[in-house]
Amino acid sequence: MILILLALLIVYTSFSLATIIGIRIAPTVEKNTPLPTVSIIIVARDEAKWLPSCLDSLKELDYPSSKLELIVVNDRSNDGTKDILNRFSKLQSNLKILHIKKVPPSLTGKINGLIEGIEKSNGEVLLFTDADCIVPSTWIRTMLQGLDSNTGMVGGFLQLDRGKKSSSLFAKLQSIDWIYLTAIGSSWANLGKPLSIFGNNFLIRRKEYNEIGGFRSVSGHILEDFALLKNYRELSQSSVRFLLDHRCLIMTRAAESVSEFLNQRKRWSIGARSHGPLAYILMTMTFLAHLVTFLAFLTGSISSALYAFLIFLFCDLFVLIRPLKILKRLDLIVLIPLYEIFFFSYSLCMAPIFLFSRTVTWKQSRLKRDMTTSS
Repeated sequence: MILILLALLIVYTSFSLATIIGIRIAPTVEKNTPLPTVSIIIVARDEAKWLPSCLDSLKELDYPSSKLELIVVNDRSNDGTKDILNRFSKLQSNLKILHIKKVPPSLTGKINGLIEGIEKSNGEVLLFTDADCIVPSTWIRTMLQGLDSNTGMVGGFLQLDRGKKSSSLFAKLQSIDWIYLTAIGSSWANLGKPLSIFGNNFLIRRKEYNEIGGFRSVSGHILEDFALLKNYRELSQSSVRFLLDHRCLIMTRAAESVSEFLNQRKRWSIGARSHGPLAYILMTMTFLAHLVTFLAFLTGSISSALYAFLIFLFCDLFVLIRPLKILKRLDLIVLIPLYEIFFFSYSLCMAPIFLFSRTVTWKQSRLKRDMTTSS
């Protein structure tokens, strides 16, 4: 067991070193390019609690209103979402609202909403976030700096707490987790192997979106953002870039309970299974390294398990330290040892789900890995 653990630790360390290198070779961004027309697309379902803060932040965007349109798709909401949107539309002339009452059986509500919103939009660039997100005023201009003649898709980072003392420990641990996962995605995109993108902070040029078939081509997938990236990677000649920049850092909502958190990770794990062998390899390697460490502890090899845990800790710390510094979230560094325990625990829980589970609940709908069934 000790030899197996040693081999897994070597692989884990090698992966971490490659990730650190990828983070540090981020390509330079282009500045002072002409401003394109931009369409921001948001799909909202029962988001009355969060939507006002999102819309307020969108009102503060530093971008010419003549080149910007906001499209919010109300996906069969049963709360006050519709009333909130109608109220804001009277205050913001470039806000367009679409109300969805029925969804085709072959689509999830969100994919259908995205398709409807994009088809009603006019922008040269499509920019996406969610109704429970708050965007910085510099969001659009910063994200656009990632576009160039060779890049047609750009992703950004997210945090799940405001950095205040009132933020819960659970929210801060989730913030570290999202930054860690996005750092890995950013690094491997820089290395020419894009693994993931988060649908609540990314843009794509309309030209590339149309070339790859858009969201209609991924209508049977649980993770529409991951699936769109997979199609982009396979069908487009353009590259993917992540911007590690606090000026496009979006704040989104943290899971409020352990069950909500695990269901979210379950959806990610099931969706990632269709993302190619590299996703399998990385998740399997992470699971096995943590599992063997846990077994070593249970069988009495406590010192070996402790050394392994410290290796995980320092590897992940060095992956995180640069992103946390650039994103101005160095306050989270003191929580990284606790985060390591958190990550260790849920990694063990998620691996069997990654390998065997096929269904997940999202927005009151049961979704299957390869098809969707709406409630």
